[in-house]
Amino acid sequence: MIIVDYYASKLGRSTAEIMAAAMILRAPVEGEPDKHTFSALTWNESVLGPKPSGDDLAEIDALPEPALTAAQLGAYAKAKRDETEAAGITVNGVAIASDTDSQNRVNNAYNGMIVSGVASIPFKSGSGFVTLTLEQVKSIGVALFAHTQACFSAEDRVDDALSATPPTITTRAEVDAVFAAVKSAY
Repeated sequence: MIIVDYYASKLGRSTAEIMAAAMILRAPVEGEPDKHTFSALTWNESVLGPKPSGDDLAEIDALPEPALTAAQLGAYAKAKRDETEAAGITVNGVAIASDTDSQNRVNNAYNGMIVSGVASIPFKSGSGFVTLTLEQVKSIGVALFAHTQACFSAEDRVDDALSATPPTITTRAEVDAVFAAVKSAY
């Protein structure tokens, strides 16, 4: 169980309030990758109550994740869409940033090349500057469009699954699996 969720549920507070009131360090145990130690670096007792020990925090972490509401999973899916959309893509082996600003820059470059008649432009990719022709900029724009739409389609599939009777997606892991299927190489 996520410790922040545990305290939010236990105290009837938002996860943002819990995160503002505590900073918990989770560190792997050397040589035992599945084990962790916990310590509360900061702890606001007036909000959270008595400071737990590292063992208490480890017990909380080992609890199963509570069932999430459809609204919580929908918000998680929206965050996963944003994350997946901005994670970057590869177009013909060239790493391309895919955040909103980068999408706008590609669109601007394409339109500018058409209007001005410029044959090629320097373009900064994830691996450095490359010279691109109008057709190459167009194929990057098309790939960015396809990637963005695939991200929205994934979120739409999650929303449909959350609205089904009974819901066919009920965990973060199931939401993650939908977004893991969004391709990033074009």
